Amino acid sequence: MATMSLKRPLSEDDETSADENKRPRFSEDPLKGRQSPDPITVEAELEVPGKPAVKDSKNETNAMEERTNQGKEEEGEEEELEMSDEEGDPESFADMMKHGLTELDVGITKFVSSHKGFSGILKERYSDFVVNEIGKDGRVVHLDDFSVPVVDEDPPEEIFAVLSAEEKQQLEDLQLFKNKEASVAIEVIEDTKEKRTVIHQAVKSLFPGLETKTEDRDGKKYIVAYHAAGKKALAKVRTSTDPRKHSWPKSRGSYCHFVLYKENKDTMDAINVLSKFLRVKPNIFSYMGTKDKRAITVQEIAVLRITAQRLAHLNKCLMNFKLGNFSYKNHPLKLGELQGNHFTVVLRNITGTEDQVQQAMLSLREIGFINYYGMQRFGTTAVPTYQVGRAILQNNWNEVMDLILKPRPGAEKGYLVKCREEWAKTKDPAAALKKLPVKRCVEGQLLRGLSKYGLKNIISAFGIIPRNNRLMYIHSYQSYVWNNMVSKRIEEYGLRAVPGDLVLKGGSAVYIEEADIDSYTIHDVVMPLPGFDVIYPKHKIGEAYREILTADNLDINNMKHKIRDYSLSGAYRKIIIRPQNVNWEVVAYDDPKIPLFNTDLDKLEGKPPAFIAMEGKYKALKIEFSLPPSTYATMAIREVLKMDTSIKNQTQLNTVCVADDTKMEAVNSGKEKTPRDPETCDIPFYISEFVEKEVGNDYDSLSRLGTLIEKLSENKLKLEEQVLTVSSEVPKRIQKALQNAENSKKSLSQFLKEERVLHDSITSHLLMSKSWMENLGVLINQIKEVERHLAYLKWISQIEELSDNIQQYLMTNNVPEAATTLASMAELDIKLQESSCSHLLTFIRSTVQFWHKILKDKLSSDFEETLAHLHWPFIGPAQSQPFGLATSPASAQEAYDNLETLFSQLMKLQTSDELLTKPKQLPEKYTLPPSPPIVLPMQIMLAPLQKRFKYHFSGNRQTNVLSKPEWYLTQVLMWIGNHAKFLDDKIQPVLDKAGFPVNARLEFSRALVMLILEKLAADIPCLLYDDNLFCHLVDEVLLFERELHTVHGYLSSFPSCMHILSEEACFQRWLTVERKFALQKMDSMLSSEAAWISQYKDITDVDEMKVPDCAETFMTLLLVITDRYKNLPTAARKLQFLELQKDLVDDFRIRLTQVMKEESRAPLAFRYCAILNAVNYIATILADWADNVFFLQLQQAALEVCADSSALSKLQLGQLASMETSVFDDMINLLERLKHDMLTRQEDHVFREVKDAAKIYKKERWLSLPSQSEQAVMSLSSSACPLLLTLRDRLLQLEQQLCYSLFKGFWQMLAEKVDLFIYQEIILANHFNEGGAAQLQFDMTRNLFPLFSHYCKRPENYFKHIKEACIVLNLTVGSALLLKDVLQSAAENRLGNVLNSNQPTAVAALNELGIYKLAQQDVEILLNLRTSWPNTGK
Repeated sequence: MATMSLKRPLSEDDETSADENKRPRFSEDPLKGRQSPDPITVEAELEVPGKPAVKDSKNETNAMEERTNQGKEEEGEEEELEMSDEEGDPESFADMMKHGLTELDVGITKFVSSHKGFSGILKERYSDFVVNEIGKDGRVVHLDDFSVPVVDEDPPEEIFAVLSAEEKQQLEDLQLFKNKEASVAIEVIEDTKEKRTVIHQAVKSLFPGLETKTEDRDGKKYIVAYHAAGKKALAKVRTSTDPRKHSWPKSRGSYCHFVLYKENKDTMDAINVLSKFLRVKPNIFSYMGTKDKRAITVQEIAVLRITAQRLAHLNKCLMNFKLGNFSYKNHPLKLGELQGNHFTVVLRNITGTEDQVQQAMLSLREIGFINYYGMQRFGTTAVPTYQVGRAILQNNWNEVMDLILKPRPGAEKGYLVKCREEWAKTKDPAAALKKLPVKRCVEGQLLRGLSKYGLKNIISAFGIIPRNNRLMYIHSYQSYVWNNMVSKRIEEYGLRAVPGDLVLKGGSAVYIEEADIDSYTIHDVVMPLPGFDVIYPKHKIGEAYREILTADNLDINNMKHKIRDYSLSGAYRKIIIRPQNVNWEVVAYDDPKIPLFNTDLDKLEGKPPAFIAMEGKYKALKIEFSLPPSTYATMAIREVLKMDTSIKNQTQLNTVCVADDTKMEAVNSGKEKTPRDPETCDIPFYISEFVEKEVGNDYDSLSRLGTLIEKLSENKLKLEEQVLTVSSEVPKRIQKALQNAENSKKSLSQFLKEERVLHDSITSHLLMSKSWMENLGVLINQIKEVERHLAYLKWISQIEELSDNIQQYLMTNNVPEAATTLASMAELDIKLQESSCSHLLTFIRSTVQFWHKILKDKLSSDFEETLAHLHWPFIGPAQSQPFGLATSPASAQEAYDNLETLFSQLMKLQTSDELLTKPKQLPEKYTLPPSPPIVLPMQIMLAPLQKRFKYHFSGNRQTNVLSKPEWYLTQVLMWIGNHAKFLDDKIQPVLDKAGFPVNARLEFSRALVMLILEKLAADIPCLLYDDNLFCHLVDEVLLFERELHTVHGYLSSFPSCMHILSEEACFQRWLTVERKFALQKMDSMLSSEAAWISQYKDITDVDEMKVPDCAETFMTLLLVITDRYKNLPTAARKLQFLELQKDLVDDFRIRLTQVMKEESRAPLAFRYCAILNAVNYIATILADWADNVFFLQLQQAALEVCADSSALSKLQLGQLASMETSVFDDMINLLERLKHDMLTRQEDHVFREVKDAAKIYKKERWLSLPSQSEQAVMSLSSSACPLLLTLRDRLLQLEQQLCYSLFKGFWQMLAEKVDLFIYQEIILANHFNEGGAAQLQFDMTRNLFPLFSHYCKRPENYFKHIKEACIVLNLTVGSALLLKDVLQSAAENRLGNVLNSNQPTAVAALNELGIYKLAQQDVEILLNLRTSWPNTGK
């Protein structure tokens, strides 16, 4: 394991370089300025608050605690705490860390890189660690501008310096009425008008609420400040959100944003210092995150209503801070808004080689590092914070108390040791608390809570600790679990994404599936922090989470705590982080004190770039990289150096490093020949080194010793004078400081006395007022009771008032107003439904019911009379007069007006009618979609039709016959059609005018359809066991549904007959009947005499596919079934019908296979070909259906069902989702296989006949045939005739019997086989003279190839072996010899690896002759089959 020192190997006196000494610490708090001798752990800037996945900074917790505790008393405690931190022996920290944690204790065990580690020193100088914030806009924050934005309203710069500190304090006391004087007088030293004007502006700008005037006193000019409005002015200041508000220009943003550059200070220290100098509270500052102390950091800060001028003025008096880049904006900064931090880190005195460094940094840039939570997440003591967090989650509060307060191994500050010992001995929180001078530490806060609430109420006592500190414990436990699980994940699966891992998509975690594993890398994988709102990996690590939580007595399925603050929702965190903008450089140096790069301040001050030596005693690694929030830079440097970052380990290493470096300092500080051992040389080595530098080995330079001695003497005198001056001033300062301390002590004593008196007075007053408060509580309860009674009576009064109004309206025959008032009462009834006053609810409901019945009866009677006058309902078709009205037009218009008025008034009763009337519902098993009640006037209009329907189609009426469902279905359709025009012309305008979103015709149809549904629900159970009657009912219902939707526009979202047919028992019966009748039809169509004859055999255009009648009928059957079920309301029911169709297809395929096997002895017969045509037709139609929108929708529904039930593999689900497959793919594949088998059988049969016919042709005497010149005319070989006749006859036969696509496949397969047969069995089996080769070419090109010319334009392309063999055999002798030489030369060149660029290649030569298929060896064989070679002696 490589080592790394986190502590400087220099003495405390040498800790800061010359450059750093130019920036001294704050004068007002020297203890804060001292650098801690403790080892420093690298810490990323982790600013984002909230879930532990994005909030990892201990600084953040401290910052939040600081911002919620702004009281003066707490600030004093904070200062006391900070001072006490510096007390104690510096070596105690190392002793304490011997009992601290190691990385192994918190699950940090793995590395991602394979390079060898090396050692280096981090933060040897705090300026070796620079952090630049990355803002929310993604830009790195830099300090590069000190200028102040020019704003007209800003006061002049002089006002910030014109007042002394004492005068400012007096004015502030005056502003807040803290002094007894009514004014403050400021003497004008330089009595000029300009000077007085500046003082006036300074007072008014810096101290709002004060007025000024000029007075003469004893011959001197004074500026007198006073409250112009007395106490009212103070009240205004105190009640305002900001005392500077009234003086702030409206045109300027309320917040001044600036860049804070700080050295060796944490963010809250810096904010506190700025607030003291500006005399404001720290809570008016806002920032995006806290930054490390031992570093140089640059970040953006926003402050409320402080001008840039005042802030820039602080640059003159603050050390180790610089403010710049000022701007005004209308918004503050919020914690967590930053995008990350950019780090510049120097690791000094590294031991790694160039290759080691290169490998380490390349790995960091390309792969990254494991995103572990760093060691600072778990505390620095022997009791890790995650153990406290685990006890909290277990509700083991005694263990929580014990872990925080019990004595701990290792060294601690003295007062903490005494406190813990006292607690262990007495268990008395008050006694233990007295041992603590600092009460704001966690131990002090817990003890204070135990003193207040007692040992039996630990939960409340623990609640006194600030919330962020409490949450830190359980977040630490989450981090502990996460670290262990990530180590186990990397050990189990390495650096690759695997199925079951988690990735983030749109803010939600999803699993990586097998199908999309290639889309992700290890950098996408996240792991959950345990909680109730996360999911866990689906592989071994998910079970490991369960095991580790179970071992800690926690339930992974219930991470909610009974105390809401401690409920873990969980979060997700990437397991590998790849830093951005990674750059590095190895530099050499000699002096450990010199900086190796320039900071923002160095650049602003114009300092030259840091000097980098070409060679030096030491090597340093300068690294730059950017990290997102919630990421530890410790872990990135750990990956580079391969070292344990725990303070315990580093403390042990530092003990060795300091000793070794001390020796190296002695060896490397000068030349080898200079004495270094004080025991063997009386002269200190630095003196001898100085003399050697000034004089050296040159004796002639000794003459300069006199001048050198004089110069040194002068320097000595100057130093002595300075020491004397300082020595004389120091006692005075100490005396003054002691006097101030004594005065402060007296003031504090006086304040304590006053505080005790005030405390006793308040206690006495509370005791006196206790009985008053009890009496007051009783009175308040009585008042509340009276208020409830008044509210109750108010409701009763309101109800009675509405009831009286209705009565009054009815007495005056004002029915419309009565209906409107009743509607208001009904709405009041709905509003009171949440009340627990049952009698009140009963009263209002009975009142609504009473008036509703009266109004409904009256309006219904008038409405029915008007309808009767209009001859409603229209039983038959509309007559020549409109809607059957036989009266005069004037009378008709009056009737229509009455109809409109009464319809509108009845609509006002709709709300109360819905309250009082419960609509009739069918049983839940029919799963009807929810629908609103039928509007009241439509119910009245439908009443006579409902009576007619129930009269005719229920009971023992002759019209109520189970076998005649078409009677009542047709009757309803007629009623809808007869009344459509009236509803559209007369009722719909009334609804539109009243603003009701109701379609009159659809409302009418919906009510009548509900009659049908009730009738079906009653009849279907009686028909389930009669197949014929049930089938007839289904047919009639389907016809009814089709006409209802297509003709009358009935909406599919309304209840329909298909919902009744979808009921489980009915639907299963429907499926059974559908299957039964389909199978019967399949038997019938296959046994028919015309089963294998095409219906369109005499029509060429239609009969292209030569489809037999049985296949055509079967596909029509499937199409009809589709049309019957496509309007079913649910996808699940449609999918069941789809399965039925697929079963029928498979059954039909099996039947075709059986018939095919019977006909397989005659594969060229008509019936066999008809079967093949049928298979091809069914497969083609199914493939077309697969692209139909309806079946694509079913495919999507099947995907959802299969995904829920895990019925298919991930690969099959992926294919369905991507539309690579269809719902019919299985059936199509089986049909295609059957088609291929049948075609192959036909092709084999024909090929066997061809082979038999070619036997004579194979025995032709090709060696002795006359040449072409010896024959008058070339003619076909007689032995080839049987072969060609067989081919011709079979091709013609199958062309007539097979469809085009099947026949094309057949002849292409046959041509390929014939080509190889003739080439291998005839050509390669014989030798050819010139006549034989010519005869073969004639037989093939003039007779065989033309047989296939009817089916393609270039048949020779399907006989490439024959064609090219004929070319070779018929070459002229010269060409053949030349080709033979080329082939032989090419073969020799291959053997000897010789390349002759002047000789053509064998492939080029063959291509030139038109030979592309045959290989070079094949051509050589063919050339050797030629017998007509000249005698060349070869």
